[in-house]
Amino acid sequence: MRYKKLYSLFTLFLFAINLEAQHTVFLKSGKVSFERKINMYAILPPFLKDTRQVSNEQIAAFMLQYKASSPQFLIDSFNLFFNQAGTVYQPASSDNSTSQTTIIPIPTTNSITSDFTEQKIFSNKQLLDKSFFIADSIKSIKWKLTDEIREIAGFQCRRANAILFDSVYVVAFYAEEIPTKGGPGMFNGLPGMILGVALPHEHISIFATKVYSMDVSEEIKNLPLQSANAIHALDDNTFNSEVAELLKKLMTESGWLKIMINL
Repeated sequence: MRYKKLYSLFTLFLFAINLEAQHTVFLKSGKVSFERKINMYAILPPFLKDTRQVSNEQIAAFMLQYKASSPQFLIDSFNLFFNQAGTVYQPASSDNSTSQTTIIPIPTTNSITSDFTEQKIFSNKQLLDKSFFIADSIKSIKWKLTDEIREIAGFQCRRANAILFDSVYVVAFYAEEIPTKGGPGMFNGLPGMILGVALPHEHISIFATKVYSMDVSEEIKNLPLQSANAIHALDDNTFNSEVAELLKKLMTESGWLKIMINL
């Protein structure tokens, strides 16, 4: 009798697993709305020190004045269109421009297209009044998977960690129910869509607020070819060299800004 009860419980357990698997919906095409937050109170003091726009003795007074008139977080919105062929990450509003609310030239118009078939990534980037079109291979990120789970935009997401640019610590959360191996900006390579990214030491976070199921083939196809500068595309190394030279001329050689521009 005891064995019959055990067998019945085991059969019921298998039935429950099968039922759950049948109801798991894998989203293969759609749009993700992201919110990017930058903690200005945290990044401004070291930026001012690095760029010497304010003397070290005046930074504390400058920050008191800044906090009295400006919000702690600079927040902007992006959309990510995705399917099995690739992703397109772009500002949610065409009215976005380089932030004028701070003395840091934070770009808000950057767009990135990832072609998974060709393993190529195309970026349109803006720094002050200069535009760049970059075409290069999708960069492989060495992720370390963990058991931590967090709910983001209604999806159970698993955590992964990585180191970028030799020293930048990154935390990401990905949803296995969205099997596209993409994410916001340059982030990719996990076993599901990346719905959350945090760079804690750089005080930057990018998290999904909503996920939509929809056909996005028109949004994704041939987008890189629409750039008038495509014939003059730079690779990543050339782009970073040009940006470093531009920042040097402007006397704003900030390590944080160089990281920000590459995201």
